[in-house]
Amino acid sequence: MTRTNSFLNVVCECDSFPYPGDPAYYPLISTFWHFTHTTSNETFKLGYIISPVAEALQLLPPNLSLLVSLDAQSKTVSLVADTPDSRSEALSRILSHWREDRRFTVLTGWRGESYPIYAPPGLLYAGIERAGAPLFGIVAHCVYLIGYSFVGKEKELKLWIPRRSKTKQTYAGMLDVTVAGAMVVGEGARDCVSREAFEEASLSMETVREQAKEVARVSYFGVSTGDPKHGGGERGLCLPEAGVVYEILLDEKVHLRPRDGEVEEFYCWSVPEVQEALQRGEFKGNSGAVMVDWLEDRGMLGLEKETGELVSEKMRRKLDFPHI
Repeated sequence: MTRTNSFLNVVCECDSFPYPGDPAYYPLISTFWHFTHTTSNETFKLGYIISPVAEALQLLPPNLSLLVSLDAQSKTVSLVADTPDSRSEALSRILSHWREDRRFTVLTGWRGESYPIYAPPGLLYAGIERAGAPLFGIVAHCVYLIGYSFVGKEKELKLWIPRRSKTKQTYAGMLDVTVAGAMVVGEGARDCVSREAFEEASLSMETVREQAKEVARVSYFGVSTGDPKHGGGERGLCLPEAGVVYEILLDEKVHLRPRDGEVEEFYCWSVPEVQEALQRGEFKGNSGAVMVDWLEDRGMLGLEKETGELVSEKMRRKLDFPHI
């Protein structure tokens, strides 16, 4: 039987971490260790670390254990190094050790890409291998581009929707927004979305850089399920994300085509077709939530006022950790 989701459920599955006031919140929070950064004035939380990762940190060999400071009483983890480069090197050495030791399955998706970790006031704290970021529970910084055209004599609004390659390591064969990706160290949001648009959809980087319009800032907090079809990795990893959403109007003569093999094909779909795919659960989690938010913001879902407001609130969640 085909799984059917309401539009709100699509968002709730993306923003699945309990909120304060939820009976599950404090019991869950109490199980985490905190990845922290301390300045002369204050200590900041950078991410939540689940118990198996904290245990692995405590079992590091001497040449690696000296890279971290662990406090079992306060359940805090911090890096001893004091510069972004040296912290990045420390994280790389720890994650490489775990990868060689096959300690965590999430590291089988090693990408060789460095996610930025930020500390207040928006300064780079360190870079961390993309596959290892969930082990430290840090905020991933994402970009989304929604491409649309007005087609035919009636100028019907149609959206460009890609289907992910069936050979991708995660979310294989699922639907996405037109372009999506994650920022790496040293990359801004507009540069990232322009690069991803060229790599995934064969769009000119210059065109996207000049014509894409920022329409939203989103933030949400997911939790890994361990399902190999939906991201894989260890169950219970913390997945906070912050993203910038862009839209771009494309001439109806433009036809998007895959370029780097990550996309199987592009569809040019009407709004009802996109709605049906969302309700069937065909979209990758965060992309589906972004699409719901974009459609609702334009009055295209017909949600009741309270439901629409809840969608907006959950897609603009205040995160406990620093991000840009």
